[in-house]
Amino acid sequence: MIIDETEEQGFRNSKNELGWADFRLTNYGEIEKWWELVMCAYLMVCLHNEPFNPAVSPVPKPCQQHSLWDSGKGWKNALNNLQLILQPFICFSLILRWLKVFPISQLYEGFSEAYCQN
Repeated sequence: MIIDETEEQGFRNSKNELGWADFRLTNYGEIEKWWELVMCAYLMVCLHNEPFNPAVSPVPKPCQQHSLWDSGKGWKNALNNLQLILQPFICFSLILRWLKVFPISQLYEGFSEAYCQN
């Protein structure tokens, strides 16, 4: 079946992108942790990717205007776009405590506005 072959090829490509063949660990515990990380990343991308989860709401248009946004429909495109969406959130989470020490209201408001838009 063509659909099964396409799905299998997509799964094979996503495994390579996540680094399933790249681990260089010899300790079983470390290999197990690596697989947990890879599977968590795979699950996260699948939950936020429309072909895997049709209930996903569309990505806001301003996010799609990013210069590195990839409008392709493949799994790697979804991974790259999810990284683009998560990077500012992670950065903001890292500086949030500093904003309590050095309040910069414009910075806080800008991040809040960016993540509260639908």
